[in-house]
Amino acid sequence: MPSYAECLAALPEFRNELHKRRAEERSTMLGAFGTQAFSPQGAFAALSTPLTNVHATGVGVRSKGGEYTGEITLKVYVFDKVAAIPENEPLMEAWKGLPVDIEHLPVQLIRAPEQAGQAPAPATNTAQALRPEQLRHRPIVGGISISPLNADFVGTLGCFLRRKTSTTDQIFVLSNNHVLADVNQLTIGTRIVQPGPEVAPFVTNPADVFASLSTFLPIHFPTGPNDPVLNRFDAAIALVTGESQITTGSMLGLPANVAPGFDPSLVRAPEPNMRVMKVGRTTGFTRGMITATNVQGTQVNYGSVQMPRIAVFRETIEIVGHGGQPFSLPGDSGSVILEEASGHPVALLFAGDGKTTTACDLGTLCQQLNAFPI
Repeated sequence: MPSYAECLAALPEFRNELHKRRAEERSTMLGAFGTQAFSPQGAFAALSTPLTNVHATGVGVRSKGGEYTGEITLKVYVFDKVAAIPENEPLMEAWKGLPVDIEHLPVQLIRAPEQAGQAPAPATNTAQALRPEQLRHRPIVGGISISPLNADFVGTLGCFLRRKTSTTDQIFVLSNNHVLADVNQLTIGTRIVQPGPEVAPFVTNPADVFASLSTFLPIHFPTGPNDPVLNRFDAAIALVTGESQITTGSMLGLPANVAPGFDPSLVRAPEPNMRVMKVGRTTGFTRGMITATNVQGTQVNYGSVQMPRIAVFRETIEIVGHGGQPFSLPGDSGSVILEEASGHPVALLFAGDGKTTTACDLGTLCQQLNAFPI
């Protein structure tokens, strides 16, 4: 069985060859039919040829009959697995002696299709009917509902980060750009509340402010087929303005009999087959497994089904839930994903499709922010 390191080492050359072949095939198709593989909203669509159905590559676990075998392979992700790639296509069989696995990965979403443009609303308008993660909590901990003040959407507080210099010692809330900054739209200083708009009339309360937007990493969108801009993170931080209201090093609802708790002392690097867990605003505590890392070409829809606005990501982490259950659902965006065995943080959740969850590498993100879990 090939090792993870061997597959990672081979990935760049494999990706280059695949992209060259895809470009040649797309060029042939465009020449024959005059079509475009790009919409004004930024969506890259598959053409009706085998290799243009491919949109992402990475290293991960072989999927067979809906189950993951544990074998590490080069991964090829397609929009539609029904659109057959010929079995005799050499590039899809092996690459320099390493196995290749093809898996379906649809466009990932930040909100449920039927709720595009608004937050997932609770089923009833009473606090008694909400999940614990959706309620108001003091002290404030990881894994619970947050939003900007006056927002009509919600997300999850992942954890707290500390940035300590010779002159400052600051504590930040970590979540997604689309949770704290509404996809690049909100201004620095926007006030953040806990909880978000969970109870009818679904408005936020100024008395619940505990942080202010400090930094968001911009999400970039392509403007044409020759502008394949790649994002790495959907992330933002907010400066805690009421430190007496928070408790660091804690996440709501981590069961003692399953997990060792949240241990922010070390940020772990993600690997395929790693067992992970998270606490999120919508699904609470869930367990899962990392099925792939270093995935390039992951498409995420920040618009609606009718009006897609697609951003393309690199170096994403793909996760499936334990026992066939969803690892995450809309509203869990911003959750920090932990290694189950140790409780160490691994990744930041930001999108999904109901089956697969997409996240970004937390260690690299923390280095860029110069702020680390506490």
